[in-house]
Amino acid sequence: MERITPGIVAIIIGGVAALLLFVPFVFISYRRRGGMTFWRTIGWLALLIVAFSLISYTSLPAPQIGDYTCTSPVFDPLTDIRAIIDEQANGGSFLSNPALQVTLFNVLFFMPLGFLLRAMFGFGVARAAMIGFAASLTVELTQLTGIWGLYPCSYRLFSV
Repeated sequence: MERITPGIVAIIIGGVAALLLFVPFVFISYRRRGGMTFWRTIGWLALLIVAFSLISYTSLPAPQIGDYTCTSPVFDPLTDIRAIIDEQANGGSFLSNPALQVTLFNVLFFMPLGFLLRAMFGFGVARAAMIGFAASLTVELTQLTGIWGLYPCSYRLFSV
């Protein structure tokens, strides 16, 4: 349940934000395009949920002050691959390999952002990848800085 709670929070906050932003969205859409399409509206809603998912999975669950341990940043880009290999060497199941799950979910987590950037704005692969890289870097820096100084040290793992 702890893994899906941030996703539930993102959907709820994204839904509330969508309701609050609906009237300005309709106004701007009519001013710019003279109308509003179903798929463009769905795309904007999906982009809003992706944004709130990035925020919530980066910062939630937020620990109580003093109820966490500080982590050290990982600057070796091969650490995740070594962890996957080590887990497999110990006879663990490939599908239940936690290091593999974290790596796959991190990749899968940014795929909707790239898809939406290409589909909604017509960005090329390179531009969408650069925006995805910037978003990923922001997530990692948020984790490294203890949510930008809210906590005195990093309680989440920063990894390249």
